[in-house]
Amino acid sequence: TAQPGPVQDPRLPSPAHPPDRLELPLHVQADHLKIGHIEWIQGDRTLAVDNVAGAYSYDGARHRVQLERLRWTGGDYQGEATLGARGNMPLDVRLQGRFEAPMPAGAARLPLQFSAQLQGPLADLQAQATLVTVPRPGPARASVSATASVTARITPWAAQPIAQAQAQWRQPDLA
Repeated sequence: TAQPGPVQDPRLPSPAHPPDRLELPLHVQADHLKIGHIEWIQGDRTLAVDNVAGAYSYDGARHRVQLERLRWTGGDYQGEATLGARGNMPLDVRLQGRFEAPMPAGAARLPLQFSAQLQGPLADLQAQATLVTVPRPGPARASVSATASVTARITPWAAQPIAQAQAQWRQPDLA
């Protein structure tokens, strides 16, 4: 049983080049992982998450993570990821979630749901994400969902990490 406390990361924010391996000396299978609360501190930034549950495995060739649930800044998330342990380290991540975005002038928070995918070699990833408003009961205007979709090519170790991006909006209500 671990005691609550922050995790301090004294490393520099990012290496200059992508890793070519992330191997472990043994195979790992953790079918049920649960964390009540964890804080990750790096410099002046802190990331805190709650109610984490999932599974992890490493078979010598790839890492697999199954995220059954995670609570972060009032939202609920789940997903799965695989990462190759060597070579170009292929990554496949799928994440879904629901959260409520703050609105200006004390208006009611806006319920949103999203899905995101990240795929490709670790140094040259393709990303897709969709964000949808969750309709509230009420007048017909309020029940129409707005949608934002984004695709991007991400090269994390390049001088310009977002190599290409495109966004589309449907039914935005900017009033």
